[in-house]
Amino acid sequence: FNKIDLLADPVGFARRVHELFPAAVMATTMRTDGLAELKNRLRDLERAGSPTVIARIPVADGATLAAVYRYGEVLSRHDTEQEHELVVRLPDRRLAQLQDQGLQVEEYREPRLSQRTG
Repeated sequence: FNKIDLLADPVGFARRVHELFPAAVMATTMRTDGLAELKNRLRDLERAGSPTVIARIPVADGATLAAVYRYGEVLSRHDTEQEHELVVRLPDRRLAQLQDQGLQVEEYREPRLSQRTG
């Protein structure tokens, strides 16, 4: 919902809307932070349909490397003489397309923080 700043009771309105539509986002452009919640929500929705994978791309395959950067969100990269290893978040559809074109991927697992004792 946009322009909530124009309402007589924006807090009451927001409370009622969230009761009816729990996923609703309130927005206003009258404050500098008025779109922050909307941007965060859209980013979360985009990421929900984009698995994180480890992609290994031969150094000679610049086209695939460019496509991964164009369509995905590269989280990290490690280069060797033979290949580029990227941790990348790609939309399902793009991931499937790149795999059909020969991209080798494996599931990415978040590293666990080690617990210190002592």
